[in-house]
Amino acid sequence: MSTLHENDEYEIPINCNNSNLFDMSNYDLNPISNNICNISNRDTWEYLKMDENESLKLMSQLKEWNLSFLYQTCVDALVDTEALNYMTPSQCDTLLADFPLGIRIKFIGKLMKTRSTNEDSQINVCTCINNIKNGHLKPVVDGTTLITDKPVLSLCEVLESSYQGCLVLDHFKKNGFLNDASRIILVDIVIKTAIKEKINMTVKVAEEMADQIIAAFPSEVKDYYFMRDGPKAPKGKLYAKYHNVIRSLKSGGLIEKSKNSVKPTNAGSLTKHFEGETDIDHFLNSLKHDNCTFSEIEVIWAATVNNRLNSIRKSQSTSETLLCWASYKLPAGYRLVDIDFLTVQPNATSLMTVYPNYISKLIKLFKFKIKDSQSTKLVEDLNEENFMTENSRDCYVFYLLHALFVPTSKKTTRDDKGRKSLIKYSIRDSQQSFIIFSESSAGVEEIIARKKDLGIPIQPFIIVIGQLSSQKDILVYFDDIKYKILTIQRAVDVVFKIFHVFNLSYPPESYMVWLFIQKLFYNIHDKLDQPQPLISLVLAELCM
Repeated sequence: MSTLHENDEYEIPINCNNSNLFDMSNYDLNPISNNICNISNRDTWEYLKMDENESLKLMSQLKEWNLSFLYQTCVDALVDTEALNYMTPSQCDTLLADFPLGIRIKFIGKLMKTRSTNEDSQINVCTCINNIKNGHLKPVVDGTTLITDKPVLSLCEVLESSYQGCLVLDHFKKNGFLNDASRIILVDIVIKTAIKEKINMTVKVAEEMADQIIAAFPSEVKDYYFMRDGPKAPKGKLYAKYHNVIRSLKSGGLIEKSKNSVKPTNAGSLTKHFEGETDIDHFLNSLKHDNCTFSEIEVIWAATVNNRLNSIRKSQSTSETLLCWASYKLPAGYRLVDIDFLTVQPNATSLMTVYPNYISKLIKLFKFKIKDSQSTKLVEDLNEENFMTENSRDCYVFYLLHALFVPTSKKTTRDDKGRKSLIKYSIRDSQQSFIIFSESSAGVEEIIARKKDLGIPIQPFIIVIGQLSSQKDILVYFDDIKYKILTIQRAVDVVFKIFHVFNLSYPPESYMVWLFIQKLFYNIHDKLDQPQPLISLVLAELCM
């Protein structure tokens, strides 16, 4: 079984104890008299020059110190983040000899403080590992007290008995966090050890192991490794991947199949009731028979919101609701959706307010996490900010979310002989359920007609007349209504609110993207949401 994906980052620490390793005294760097090797002075410096990943780490560190203007000075002197770990104050003075004294003082102060913090982090890791080894685990971040008895499967023993486990520990000690490759290796080691030791990964064991991981690596998110899902089997890499491996081994005849089977339990659904208003007949009559201005409609709408939301919950279809509440069909009907949403989700935050705080973090995350080849080209385009409008940038961001949260749901298809098969939704499926592009209004009508021919309900989505990088018009489609919207941000906001006001499910193709939008931009957390460990992990990384 492969432990690493092809494009995953994977750092292997180099043992630098050997004093002869890259001992520059062995080389005459004078380009005229160099007889030892066939490379010029310039070639030597090119070879030693830091790679892109190291450059990003250096820039990130200097930005954190508010000293990013020193980046080129460090690069020219071949001072990378490793060199920073060993620098003395006198060497700092040499590096920054051309800068004012105040800059040198700040640089040295920030360097010493960061170095002290990193040393404390390494001590904490060692302490946590020792606690695991001895079975004395302390409370973790969420306040949950861990079991102090020795665990069934010891994380410390698992890591220390494996070369790859030691690499994971070294990576954390060096960086203070785990990257995606480290997480994959960590989960793989735990699962292999459990199978080898014939330890059944029960719900209790999986959660216990997740707690050990969080105790040893405090920057990690427990939901990535273990997440309860009510009466259903828990989500998270430990439990899910272990049982997937066991199923593969059983189907291949490598281990004996179990005779016991568990029947799945269906989770119930919740319906929210709103206390209906009284004496509203005159408002309803005004809506139906009077020629009201839109401002007057908004006043009436706010006065009848609970009555309307209850009728939406009872209706059999959105068409039935739109027949009773025809004002939704007005060109500015989406503003009436805003009024209803405030009652449905009174504590929700606003996408329009929260989104700008995360835009740069999301773009940076795309660069390191998106692996799909077509999408990585779009990420490169997105970083060319000089030619992009704000609308184009936002269009790219929401489009690329579907490559970050690759669909996990499946659809049923039939071949030419009528045989059924299950196929995972693709990134493209997810994107097309969220937003479609067409060069003309006629093209939009053709797309909608094809969707109707499928014979399944069409859920709300965004229409762009134009392209990803240039938008002539932006529309929101909902049950044959087309709201004209000015920005991509607002279009996403309107579609999201329609889902909640009309009690509609997110499309299965783009469920993860809509759930991410719900949690990050609206801060809505519902106990009926499907647990998604990847979303929990990304949310934690964005909030770091």
